Amino acid sequence: MTMSRRALLGGAGGLALGLGAGACAAPGTGDASSPGAAELRMGWWGNQTRTELTNQVIGAYQDATPGVTVAGEPAEWAGYWDRLATQTAANNAPDVIQMDLKYLRQYADRGALLPLDQAGVGTADFAEGTLDPGRTPDGLMGVNAGVNVMLVAANPAVFEQLGVELPDDETWTWEEWAALSAEITAKGDGIIGSSDPTLYDLGFWMWMRQRGGDLYTQDGLGFDAADAQEFFELSRQWELDGVIPEVGVSSDDIVAPLADRLFTQGRTAMSVYWSNQVLSLETASGADLRLLRFPSMTGRAADAQLFYNVSMMWSVPARSKEPEAAAAFVDFLVNDPRAADVLVAERGMPASTVMRERVEPALSPSDVKAAAYLERVEPDLTPPSPAPPAGLGDISLPQTRYLQDVRFGRSDPATAAQAYVAELTSMIVR
Repeated sequence: MTMSRRALLGGAGGLALGLGAGACAAPGTGDASSPGAAELRMGWWGNQTRTELTNQVIGAYQDATPGVTVAGEPAEWAGYWDRLATQTAANNAPDVIQMDLKYLRQYADRGALLPLDQAGVGTADFAEGTLDPGRTPDGLMGVNAGVNVMLVAANPAVFEQLGVELPDDETWTWEEWAALSAEITAKGDGIIGSSDPTLYDLGFWMWMRQRGGDLYTQDGLGFDAADAQEFFELSRQWELDGVIPEVGVSSDDIVAPLADRLFTQGRTAMSVYWSNQVLSLETASGADLRLLRFPSMTGRAADAQLFYNVSMMWSVPARSKEPEAAAAFVDFLVNDPRAADVLVAERGMPASTVMRERVEPALSPSDVKAAAYLERVEPDLTPPSPAPPAGLGDISLPQTRYLQDVRFGRSDPATAAQAYVAELTSMIVR
């Protein structure tokens, strides 16, 4: 029998499992660079390429660390989290866990993760701000496996085809983005200016950050029903103005495989993504993309509120039978040139500036472009958002439903926004 993520959070039968202070304590004398003999297990999600590269890194670590073996446990995204919930409840989680920011607090807040800053994992070379998303009041519960920054991907070939100039991304505003997108739609003979950034969390996230709010705080939501209502109204108006596709088209697009999406098919000129997706985007589209900053509300690049986000993290269960050896392996994954030489940027650009510099000669042309984007925007990056409170990892799913109700005409923005905030509030695990 498997246990769902929600059941895992449901109380004494979930992650608590009698985890006391002793079970959560880091190994006091552990040296993350010098493990003894140990048998470790490592869990991750991803495609076959990720699995092959991760197995290569495991082999390199075993060669470099006699007496330590690492058994890999790969999975696809959806099955990974149900399996991890069941394993954690049974006190049988892998010793090294590939962790997503959406679910970090679900595990950390129940005492199920080891504080890595107390376990000897080195982070002195990490770029400023890249560790912050993995921190909770109890310590560093996830260390960055790769960094990314949100961007607007633009297809210059579409702009040129329609005789439209690419924007100045250091000065453009949301209004200018909308006007540019509507202009492309008007000229495009079926091409739409932008894929829809509003039916899921990325557009709302950046919009709220630029207004001084956020999706989350440490304890709950970073916005209220009035904020949601205004954004729902804006999204509906953008559809009416031809800025983004009709809601039925957008609803299909956001769940389509990457190669079948409007942007990669050349049917939209712009779309919102993360910097670690550039290689996949260019491979799927065959386009030489231009990477643009998000528009701001003021026309100042520094006010775009871009930030370093984690592509994914490494965590260690508090009840690992080999906490010192697990921490040592995590240290190898994020700080050792032998790991960087294999992984390069597959999980995103290394958070360690030393490792990032090392992998530069091995980067693909698409990843070179992504690295240049990070370097260009880094002076204007702002503090990252906190990890979602436990229970709010899937905030994008209700946002999609309620905004679909508005744009399909099944609900008005005020009613949908009130219901949206009420549902999210009920999801928070206290």
